[in-house]
Amino acid sequence: MKNRITVTVAGQELHLLVDESEEYMYKVASIADQKIRSIIETTRVSSSQAATLACLNIVDDLLKANELTEHMRAQLKDYIEESSKAKMEINDLKRELAKTRGSSGSFGDV
Repeated sequence: MKNRITVTVAGQELHLLVDESEEYMYKVASIADQKIRSIIETTRVSSSQAATLACLNIVDDLLKANELTEHMRAQLKDYIEESSKAKMEINDLKRELAKTRGSSGSFGDV
């Protein structure tokens, strides 16, 4: 169900129709507002330029987060593969030990 909400970003009131919850969208709007206001406070650019720069910064953050996520997934996959190989090796060693124990009884009878 779509939610109708109104948020204010950089002094502009925006009416949105969204799938997400109101709380989530207020958080999104708050972060966007903070980023734009921070750029306006630290540079001499228009609101439009600040919004564009904030957008670029947010996309940069997103791409870096996606890259980190992919790196973490690859690392996790490697760990899972290593764990699987170690489990197989343990099972092989257990079978070998069981065979050795089974055949060692006959050595004692010699």
